[in-house]
Amino acid sequence: MDKAKAFEPREAGFAMARHAPSKNSRAYRLLGGKPETEITFRLPGLRWEHIRVGARADAKQVLSLTCLTPLDDRRTRITQIIWSDHPAFTVLKPLIGLAARAFLRQDGHMVNLQNEGLRYDPSLLWIDDADRQAKWYQALKREWSAARQAGRPFDNPVKAQILRWRS
Repeated sequence: MDKAKAFEPREAGFAMARHAPSKNSRAYRLLGGKPETEITFRLPGLRWEHIRVGARADAKQVLSLTCLTPLDDRRTRITQIIWSDHPAFTVLKPLIGLAARAFLRQDGHMVNLQNEGLRYDPSLLWIDDADRQAKWYQALKREWSAARQAGRPFDNPVKAQILRWRS
C-alpha cells in the first residue's frame, strides 16, 4: 500500500501532521466517525499520538504517550500511558491494555534484534523516505549534542516535507 504523510519540525523533534489514519487499521475503526491523528516524536525518547474523533466542539480524544528511559548502557524501560474520553475505551479497556503490551513487546523485540546486528558495526543502508524518520532521529541527536557542547541554541535540522513509502 502506497503511503504519503506530511511531516514538520517540532521542538526538539518532528511530527507526522494531523491526518486520517490508514483505512486498513482496525483499531481506528473501533472509534467510529472520521478519526484524525497526529504523531509527535521528541528528544530524548518521547512519542505521543493525539487522536480526535468528531467535530471540534464535541470531539472525543485518545492520547497516548510512550517514553523511553535508559536504565544502563544495554537496557531501556518503555513506559506507555493512554488516556481517552471516548466511550469505547470504557468497554474495551482490558483488550486495549493487552494489545498495547503486545505491541510494545513486539517493538522491543525488534529493537533487540537491531541492536544485536549493530554490534557487528555494519554499514547501514538507508532507504529514502521509508528510513527518513530514523535519519532525522540521528540528525536530531547529533545537533542536540553539538548545540550543548557549543553552548548555543538547538537548531532543528528537520524540514517540513511529505514522505512517501510503501507498506
